[in-house]
Amino acid sequence: MSDDKEKGLDTAIALAKKGDIQGARFALDLAKEFTDKEIVEALVSLKKGIDCLSSQRQTEALEPLRKALPVVDASRDETTKFVIHTLVNFAEGLTFLFSGDAHRAAELLNVSTEAAERIAFFIPGFEIAALDFKAISLIAVARAQMNATNIAAAEEAFGAARNIYDELLNKLDPNNKQHAIAFAEVYGTRFEMAFSFITVMDIGAMDIGMFKKRLLSCKSDVEKLKRILCELPEGPISSMMSAYPITFVALEGICRSLEIVALERRPFAKEEAQTLVRVDEKLFRARQMAETMGDRSRAFLYQIDRLRKLQQNLLLAGKAASKDFGRFGGTVSLVALIALMVVLHLTVKPTGFEAILFFMGSLILSLIVGFGFGALKFQPLLKIFSDAMRENTNKK
Repeated sequence: MSDDKEKGLDTAIALAKKGDIQGARFALDLAKEFTDKEIVEALVSLKKGIDCLSSQRQTEALEPLRKALPVVDASRDETTKFVIHTLVNFAEGLTFLFSGDAHRAAELLNVSTEAAERIAFFIPGFEIAALDFKAISLIAVARAQMNATNIAAAEEAFGAARNIYDELLNKLDPNNKQHAIAFAEVYGTRFEMAFSFITVMDIGAMDIGMFKKRLLSCKSDVEKLKRILCELPEGPISSMMSAYPITFVALEGICRSLEIVALERRPFAKEEAQTLVRVDEKLFRARQMAETMGDRSRAFLYQIDRLRKLQQNLLLAGKAASKDFGRFGGTVSLVALIALMVVLHLTVKPTGFEAILFFMGSLILSLIVGFGFGALKFQPLLKIFSDAMRENTNKK
């Protein structure tokens, strides 16, 4: 790399800052066809693009980098051309990623380890950023495959992303605050992988067992993410990462509610219903946070909306379950009436008007057995019975 320092992009930018345009021209090994002004403008654009990439403003880097390409392409310095073209592809890949074109993004963000190391000479930390965004692009591809119901391809892309994150973790230093964003991306994306499978596969198949396993598998990552959130600089990435722990808690609530409704088949207790109500509040908060990420959060927002609809349906199911006591009320009442009539026939053996009164009394009693407090809706029948009893008493 010493040769690059003496004659290359880094040296050219430094010389241009000092006003030594001829030195910059020599460092880039440029032909004389470009004026000093054109060289200065190209180097200013390159500096701006590199600064954008270094300061997490990746989407702003593409235009200034492209603006400098005519001068870069005229250079006889192969290292400079390689570096800038790789950076242009990288910035363009991020544009595709954030606009939702996952497959094109994955192609452009597939920066080799050798290329990342060479670029890291000009942009410290680029190697880490390259691995990070390469993994993110694969996650985006996996989501696209899942939406196309190509589960095998989705699992393959997720597996490749996991391998990249394992490589990335080996390069990160937990004592370096500048690596906080990369750590957060690793932990957050691991949760997002589980989240995608839960919303697309497990909930649709009502596979509550797998739902619980996926939550358990990413719980440690969510806890690590929560601890590192305070170290992230304020901005879209911080907001997106803050949405994940909130979403995790909401998923726990939905998982438990599904167990109650689908497996235990019982109504919600008061505390359980309140927990499910709070799930909607958490999902709303998570959605607000994720909206700051623009196109990158498109799939996440769609899945959040699906969960909110599921939460509303679960509340309705829980209310219906709470009324299940009366679902078989008619059958229970009929059985109780028959039993009472048999007992009366074998014991009291009423006749005439008394038989009618005993029948009405047995009917009212069987309705209470079948419907409980719900039997109050049969009050008119009770009034008829009480009037008849009073009339029969007066006759006596």
